[in-house]
Amino acid sequence: MTTLAPHTPDEPRQWVDHDPDDVTAVRSIVIDEWPDPTNIGRPGALLASSDETLVYWLPIIGATGTLMIHHFALWVDGGRFTIGTSAFLKTFGVTKWSVIKRTLDRLRLYADLITYDETGDVLTIYVRRVLPPIEGKYRAKLPAYLGIAYSDLIRAVS
Repeated sequence: MTTLAPHTPDEPRQWVDHDPDDVTAVRSIVIDEWPDPTNIGRPGALLASSDETLVYWLPIIGATGTLMIHHFALWVDGGRFTIGTSAFLKTFGVTKWSVIKRTLDRLRLYADLITYDETGDVLTIYVRRVLPPIEGKYRAKLPAYLGIAYSDLIRAVS
């Protein structure tokens, strides 16, 4: 069933597919830093806002997930960042909240790159600013040429 998603007066209305399990009540999204120093200084760890993140994490977490991680890190460079749901969807070229939810779940459960909390009509996403080294099953997802390039990158900074 298609319904008009909740909106604030300063946001244009956005048509989305309504699913009873969807978080269509979310009116704003807050992006904040996940203060986790575990990856800082580890060989192969990448700044989430770097071009290298776009290159090496793409085959692992997909295009939307990679763009989200990269954008989130850029957004929190200036501190906590808040964006309306409609603007958030448009930023990633997505019209269905279910796509966003699936991507956020993949980033949280599969790769442990974010965590999030839903309170009332606010979704707060906490993002790692330094991503872990690409190892094991994730490394196996890289095409051969990227695996070689990533190994060279690690050697260059070690």
